Parts: sequence; C-alpha cells; structure tokens
Amino acid sequence: MVLFLHLLGSIGLGFYLLLPFFSGRANNLPVLRSMNRVGMYLLILQFLTGGYLASQYDPTVAWYVTTAVLLVGLFAVTGIMGKKMKDGNAGAVQTLSAVNAILLILIVAIMYEPSWLPY
Repeated sequence: MVLFLHLLGSIGLGFYLLLPFFSGRANNLPVLRSMNRVGMYLLILQFLTGGYLASQYDPTVAWYVTTAVLLVGLFAVTGIMGKKMKDGNAGAVQTLSAVNAILLILIVAIMYEPSWLPY
C-alpha cells in the first residue's frame, strides 16, 4: 500500500517536469500556483512514504545523503517558486521550474539505479 502511494505521488510530481513549458506566460500563473500547492503536498507524501520504504531496505549512506540533499533542494525551489508565482514573476518561475525539473530527474535516476552512487 505504501509503495502504491509512493508511486502515485511520483506520477503526480510529473507536473514539475512539464512546468517549464507552461510557466512562460504570466496569465498561466494563477492555475499553476494551485497546481504547485498540490505538488507541495505530494512532496510531503513522497517524503513520508519514501522514508518508510527506505527503512525497509539497507541503502548506502551516500544514497541517504544524496537523496536528502536533492529532496531539500526540491522543497526549497518549490517554495521559492510559489512565492514568485504569487508575485507574478513569470521569468523567475520559468527558471525555477527548470531547476525543479532537473532536481526531480536526478532524484528519479537515483531511485531507479542506486548503484550509481559510491559506497
């Protein structure tokens, strides 16, 4: 059940992969702001379910540290992006959404193949 919730949250976070393409115009920002708020809740879900799933396995310390740094970065950029959406700064939102998408891709890559990290 927890794995299913984690997978569902991952699919919902796919929004952040599409966001750089939709955030270029200021008239889109109110809708994107609502979707970003949902994304923040999904990030919390991912944090909780991912923590539980990681406790069931024995990942390396490098995996824990890398995942934590990337996740905190994702939380931070998402929060900053929400503030820029509120201000109507479409240029900054587009830049931050690209950073967010890169962070998400890195997290998915590490989750898919944890052996890429050294011991």
